[in-house]
Amino acid sequence: MILASRIRRARNLANLTQTELAAKIGVQRSAVAQWEQVVSTNPTIANLIKLAIICEVRFEWLATGRGVMRLGDLQQASAAATSEFAHDLLEVRLLNAIRQLSMRKREVIVEMVEGLGP
Repeated sequence: MILASRIRRARNLANLTQTELAAKIGVQRSAVAQWEQVVSTNPTIANLIKLAIICEVRFEWLATGRGVMRLGDLQQASAAATSEFAHDLLEVRLLNAIRQLSMRKREVIVEMVEGLGP
């Protein structure tokens, strides 16, 4: 998803019009309209930060499209993190199972798996 689409999605999720968002950021409505167009200008980093705060989305997601959109999206975060590290379905299952364990049980599992190695 491109930046313009993420900006529009964040604004819509916050139930704000372009005019309302512009007023909260301190820019003209036309600036927000331009940010939401595919071929146009991008907001400054300062305005992108304000937009993320106002719309309650994560800055990393807004700026890059990586990670989860909102801080509360824990299940999505877990899936995103798993897909970044796991190389196949077995590794995904293993990571998901280990993440459900206490730290002490994780240590035991890691020691067992290390003991199975070459």
